[in-house]
Amino acid sequence: MVVTLRNSLYILYFFIALPLFAQQDSSLKLEQIDNFLDANQIKKADSALNTQINQLMRLKLYDSLYHYPLYIGKITLQKKNATDAVKEAKKFVDNLKSLTPNKRTLFRTYLSMDQLYLYLGDDDNCVIASKKALEYAESLADVKPKELGHINYVIGSNYYALYDLSNALRYFKQAVSAYEKSKDAKKSKVSDAHNGIAVSYWTLNKLDSAKIAFNKAIKFAEESELKGFDKLYYINAFKFNLALVLDDSGNVGEAIEMKKDIIKNLSNIIDNSKDEELVQESERLQSSAFSNLAAFYNDIGFVSKAYDMLTYAYKKKKLVYEPTSPRLATALYQIATAEIELKDLDKGIESINKALAQLKSSSNKYTSLEAEFLQLKARAYAEKGDALTATRIYEESEELYSQVYPTEYSRAYLIFLRDYALFLAENGEKEKAVATAKKSYNYVRENGGNDNFPLLKEYGTLANIYFLAKDYQKAYEWAEKGNTYLDNRIKEASFAMDSLQVEFRQPTFILFEAKSKYHSTSSRDEDFLLKLAHKLNQAFTILEKRKAITFDADDVSTLLSESKTVSDFGKLLYLELYNLTSKPAYLSKIIELHEAGIYNKIRTRLSLKFDVNFANIPKSIFEREKELKKELTSSLSKKDAKIDAFFKAEKSWEIFIDSLKISYPDYYKMRYAKIEADINQLQSKLPTETTVVRYLKIDGKLYAYVYSKTQNSLVALSSDGISELINSLNNNVTNTDEINNTLHELYNSLWFPIEDKVVSKRVIIIPDGELFNLSFEMMTRKKNQSLKEFSSNSLLSMHTISYNYSLLLLEEQRKTIDYSNDFIAFAPEFNREMKENYKISITDSLNIDRTYLTLLPQPFTVDLASEYSRLFNGESFINENASKQVFTSQAKEHKIIHIGTHAESNNISPELSRLIFAKNLNDESATDDNSLYTYEIYNQNLSSNLAILTACETGKPSYQSGEGMISLAHAFNYAGSESILTSLWKIDEQSSTTIIDNFYGYLKNGLPKDEALQKAKLDYIANAEGRTRSPQYWAGLVLIGDSSPIDLSPDNLWWVWATLILVIFLALYFFIRNRIKSRSRLGKSSIVHNNTASNRDIET
Repeated sequence: MVVTLRNSLYILYFFIALPLFAQQDSSLKLEQIDNFLDANQIKKADSALNTQINQLMRLKLYDSLYHYPLYIGKITLQKKNATDAVKEAKKFVDNLKSLTPNKRTLFRTYLSMDQLYLYLGDDDNCVIASKKALEYAESLADVKPKELGHINYVIGSNYYALYDLSNALRYFKQAVSAYEKSKDAKKSKVSDAHNGIAVSYWTLNKLDSAKIAFNKAIKFAEESELKGFDKLYYINAFKFNLALVLDDSGNVGEAIEMKKDIIKNLSNIIDNSKDEELVQESERLQSSAFSNLAAFYNDIGFVSKAYDMLTYAYKKKKLVYEPTSPRLATALYQIATAEIELKDLDKGIESINKALAQLKSSSNKYTSLEAEFLQLKARAYAEKGDALTATRIYEESEELYSQVYPTEYSRAYLIFLRDYALFLAENGEKEKAVATAKKSYNYVRENGGNDNFPLLKEYGTLANIYFLAKDYQKAYEWAEKGNTYLDNRIKEASFAMDSLQVEFRQPTFILFEAKSKYHSTSSRDEDFLLKLAHKLNQAFTILEKRKAITFDADDVSTLLSESKTVSDFGKLLYLELYNLTSKPAYLSKIIELHEAGIYNKIRTRLSLKFDVNFANIPKSIFEREKELKKELTSSLSKKDAKIDAFFKAEKSWEIFIDSLKISYPDYYKMRYAKIEADINQLQSKLPTETTVVRYLKIDGKLYAYVYSKTQNSLVALSSDGISELINSLNNNVTNTDEINNTLHELYNSLWFPIEDKVVSKRVIIIPDGELFNLSFEMMTRKKNQSLKEFSSNSLLSMHTISYNYSLLLLEEQRKTIDYSNDFIAFAPEFNREMKENYKISITDSLNIDRTYLTLLPQPFTVDLASEYSRLFNGESFINENASKQVFTSQAKEHKIIHIGTHAESNNISPELSRLIFAKNLNDESATDDNSLYTYEIYNQNLSSNLAILTACETGKPSYQSGEGMISLAHAFNYAGSESILTSLWKIDEQSSTTIIDNFYGYLKNGLPKDEALQKAKLDYIANAEGRTRSPQYWAGLVLIGDSSPIDLSPDNLWWVWATLILVIFLALYFFIRNRIKSRSRLGKSSIVHNNTASNRDIET
């Protein structure tokens, strides 16, 4: 079982009789009794009650006694018990009926009884009492329409509490009809009734009708007699509900903005209203709004943001609920659920322990909640691998569930039984697992017969349990039962909802049938395996059909899980076929299935984001795409929808996809094209003197597919302990000897078996799973004795390595696009001044981005960006100028885009991996918009030869390793970047700056990108000292994508040449001038001498 954050969060605010604004007859002094009860002064309350009743009896004012059944019951409950409370109240009602024939008094009396039952939590008797009130009211000749409206509203509320939605809807509609006939009915009451209709529609998943009804409720509230903060509260309470409808309709962004607006308006009431009761109700509604907002963020994958919102909501709830309130325990449970989804299991266990302690502090027992909390705790321990503790806690949970539901099983208990049974099977407890699963199966069958739909889950659970227990014959039998059931339901179905929803459940049973048959057959020939593969193709076809209509986060998660299990078994079948026959076609099929799995994850997760846009695709295309998807889902959402409606919508969708193939081929290829791989074509596309190593897992075992232009082979590897070794590198960063041992062990496991097949200098590595967390360059063929030996003994010294995430992206050496601009850099330093300026700009602490305030400063990155923007005659945007808005408008079409900011790789929601830029404080509306998420990158023009992401902080838990990086690389590739240089882990800023500095120097000299990075790292190792030679300082930087050299423009040294020419000119000028002067002096000297001589001659 998966306990989802969404399922535990949605709280629907629903008015029942609106006591907040109810007017009471002050002459009866009922408020005095209420005050005594609130103060737990039961004797005084009882005395006041008796005094008032006796006074009215003495005055024979019997028609004023209808208020008192509620108070008689409340006080008797405190003095005795619930049974006596009802008994005494009924006795009073019977006596009153004998005293007055006034039917108006009697219907009011039964409404008081309804309130008592409501107080006692007896919804069934609420319906009986309120319908008795309606019976008396309808017999009145002068009954007022507004009175009938009120009673019908109360009945509708009671039916809703019983989840009898058809009756609830009927009475809410009757309430509206009665109110509309009244001339003096308050519009606030009419708005309540419309809210009841809307809530019923929402629960029935009739979202369009719910939206219309909620908008009517809001309209009547806006036009109502309510004033000031009372009206503001009413309107926002209804908008609270409307936001849920918007979220369910796929308009998550609008829902989030509405919730934020509601929170803001409720803050206004809380801060400024003098009505203490209204303030308290506003605080409670606001705390629920925070929880709903968390659910909205969770729906679109922002699990960490949802978690932050939940913790904030919990703080708010602690201020408005009693310390022993179960609502606080539930809030902690929600926090624990989020922490477990974030894979922070220890923190989740800590929170669930707090929730259990909180629950037990209450004076009342909440056994079913305690059982549910323990179930979550057990699941967390199971995920941690602590089966012993998980078993003990599961047993505690089962004991509590069985106490609460000894004969009648709730939905939660049935889910628990399936969850627990699977856990037992996974841990070798076959007999107990089967007994637990059959307990659930027998109950569902006995209470719904052999033809009820919930039975299907039981078939699936039992098939799975027997398969895990390796009882393949039994597993096959239960899977066959499931398939037979589905086949019969499809034949009988006359509506689209029935037929398609049944078909969509077939892949699980097809898979169990095929796997059970495979494992129970010892002699498997080619014909047998091909028949199983053909059977599996049926499952693939159904899963493909489901993708077009799957948008909910939970459904997407289920779809991805099912697709992976079907694909994994398909790879196993084709591996055995390849081993049997050595036919290249089977090897191609293995690769095709593996590569398709990567693309399907990206594509399916993108479908979660309704606001994803893609560059160069007109808005009209996106609108048409959304419209057709909506038609597909709506054709299934109505119970009476004919199958033809779905087929018509499906045909329109297919025509649209075909049009994309012709008009927008890049978009079609990225999102919808069938993934095909042919090993002959893959080899022909490969650059010469290059070897590709594609790691992949098949049936839990690791393989390396190694190929070049001239050879290819699939090599089995030992994967035992690989994850632990990689994790130890992250945990043992200071123990040099341990690091050296680990890297040599990894070499022996991952590289030694294929080293004779990797004969080229250049290698492209495509990792899988946890291998995305490993820099292969740091593995060593023998154990290093010193850190300096990495320069001669590592894969870094032996091969020029680049990475990719898919074989399908590899092409022959191609001509690099020659962009006119060489370089652009973006480097927010995240210094103290930037953070202080941001804090000053925020007025509401709710909106403050605490992650931004904890980002490490990056002074070296800023220096590097500035230096190379000068050297390459480019531009650099530093500090506050490095905002997201500037980046998206300026980054396009440069040879190098240098992004010196923090990045975050999200492996849980890969489409939410992000780049973090400076806060734009000049635009208040854009201040919080400083993260560029992966799904947004698809709509950017980032055309470049190379995008460099330095100073990355990649939060990679062990869960689904590397998926964040795959998605980020995929997005940059679609946006136009031929390659990216990024880091695998949190890397030292100074060392990364040094390596990038050297890298740029080699790029400038014309080296290919992979070779430039290799030499830059070797230079770093040669010049570094002490522990800074450790791989954690240099190995994390990796090149993903094309490795071709970049044709950078020659250094633009015009100023040097101009200066030199000027110097030469000036030198020549002064030389010539001096020469002329010198000759002039010589000329004068000769004349004098000659004259002198002449004179002498004359004299002589």
